[in-house]
Amino acid sequence: MIPSRKLRVLLILFLSSSLSNGMSKVDSVDPFAMGNKPRKFSLGGIVDCTTRAGKEERVAMEMALQDFYSNATQRPRLCVKDSKGDSFRAASSAKTLIKKHNVEAIIGLGTSQEAILVAELGNRYEVPILSMVNEVPVWASLRWPFLINAARNQLSQMKAIAAIVQSWQWRRVNVIYEENKINSIIPHLFAALQDADAEISELLPFPPSPPYRFLSEKLVSLRNGQCRVFIVHTSATLARIIFREAKKLEMMEEEYVWITTDSTSDYFDTFNNSVLSSMQGALGVKSYISSSSKRIKDFRSRFQVMFSSQFPEEPFPEPGISALQAYDATWAVALAMEGRPSSKRFGNSTSITPKASMGGTSLLNRILASKFEGLTGHICFINGMLHPAARIFTLVNVVGISTELGYWTDGYGFSKTVGANIHYNKSITVLRQIIWPGGPWSAPRGWASAAGGKRLKIVVPSGNSHKEFVKVSYDGPGGSIRVTGFVIDVFNATLSRLPYALPCDFTGYDGSYDALVYQVYNRSFDAAIGDTAILANRSKYAEFSQPFTEPGVQMVVYQESKKINKVRLFLKPFTGKLWISIAAITLYNGFVVWLIERQKDNPDFSGSWWKQISTMLSTSFITLF
Repeated sequence: MIPSRKLRVLLILFLSSSLSNGMSKVDSVDPFAMGNKPRKFSLGGIVDCTTRAGKEERVAMEMALQDFYSNATQRPRLCVKDSKGDSFRAASSAKTLIKKHNVEAIIGLGTSQEAILVAELGNRYEVPILSMVNEVPVWASLRWPFLINAARNQLSQMKAIAAIVQSWQWRRVNVIYEENKINSIIPHLFAALQDADAEISELLPFPPSPPYRFLSEKLVSLRNGQCRVFIVHTSATLARIIFREAKKLEMMEEEYVWITTDSTSDYFDTFNNSVLSSMQGALGVKSYISSSSKRIKDFRSRFQVMFSSQFPEEPFPEPGISALQAYDATWAVALAMEGRPSSKRFGNSTSITPKASMGGTSLLNRILASKFEGLTGHICFINGMLHPAARIFTLVNVVGISTELGYWTDGYGFSKTVGANIHYNKSITVLRQIIWPGGPWSAPRGWASAAGGKRLKIVVPSGNSHKEFVKVSYDGPGGSIRVTGFVIDVFNATLSRLPYALPCDFTGYDGSYDALVYQVYNRSFDAAIGDTAILANRSKYAEFSQPFTEPGVQMVVYQESKKINKVRLFLKPFTGKLWISIAAITLYNGFVVWLIERQKDNPDFSGSWWKQISTMLSTSFITLF
């Protein structure tokens, strides 16, 4: 028997616990789950409701459970916590969901830091964590087995950006990215740009909420450089701040190129007019969402109603890729909870009653075994990551509003439409006309002369004997230097073909060629130009360019045409002047013969003037032979 005092204590603790559980506040409770029947289990969500993506994910999770358990007597309770973009707050919320609400799985986590911290808790308590981050590294599933990447891998969009850069033959780009994102995208961007014969000039990280002075100074440093192509890989919130400041610094003018990744481009339609006005001419790579599917149309119409009721302050209730991915992730968890991960499809839900709570490892294995057709395509997990479908991206141009230009498909190229029998092209020029910042119709060249940049000091030999190669002269005593010659012409022609500016100043040097090369070695000059022979002793101190002429004795001759005109072949023995002289002499001879014979009253040289002229010309022709 239990003593009465202890019994009263236990009763008080039990009542307190029941009241606390009943009065505990959760951010989102499924209204269909309210009733007298006990709840079997709960599903957790952690989203950042300060962002558009987090709001979409929250609504999509609720819709997925409503659709899956539409005919069920009861369904799991959805507990959603708001991380407000703080990774530590997300970890704390995850611990509360696991310990207090006994959730079977957690969906959401919009940043890499949130996913990593919560994944540690998932491993500890054996709770599957489905992350909406599309930049989780491949090795994450080995380090955190309970972490599942439920978002489509977007790294192939780096190939799309590189294809845009290659289409306009830009050779350098600046990359602006957000520090709270895992930099797994940077190696992929490096590799894609390298295949496109381009390189990253500046790699500039920004914190999620940069101080105004810091942001302005960094953008000014980029403006002072030569590169005018900027790739922005940040959240939509940070992108708004960057473009507004760029507009103030006159970096949205002619010769500037701005390309945004899907983390910003997917939310162009949610930006207000003031933000779009600062982004005019920007080019965006956006996730492709098919609008022809009946399932997508039905989801979109219902999403708009539900999203507007929960977030009336948002002017555009259109669902983005975040909503679709969260819907599919929630559906995968529901399938795993039901216990038939491979047979369930949309629209086939019958009278389903959620199973009793199962172990975390069993639920994890069932989620990873999920195979069904989702809103974003075929859902299949490989090594803890959602298998990427055929990667198609929509290219948009901000002209007043976001305007679609066409599409890019991985492995194929650019196209005006999507579907079967489509003509693809490797160049973006096949799409609609792009309006660049400042409104030019021609594509920017991607670079400009650096403001206050360093100029190269080029030394030129002034005491050489072959002035036709290099000649140094001055405009009077102490005047400006003038450098001419064949070598200088080749150098200037090379500079004109570079995809960037290379300002330089020439300096004459009246000394030996060995001393000139040694001056370059001592860093007195940046480079030397001239008729400098490549010798073994000089190669120890400086690097020589490839000779633009072959060494040895050469003979330059005029190139004759290989086509022969046989009709005029008889004219080849003599020059034109000689043929004119011969014609003049023969005419003169004919005139003399005509004059002599006319005085002898020769009847052959009498008659009308036309007859006498023809007789004279025929006589001249005869004397020619």
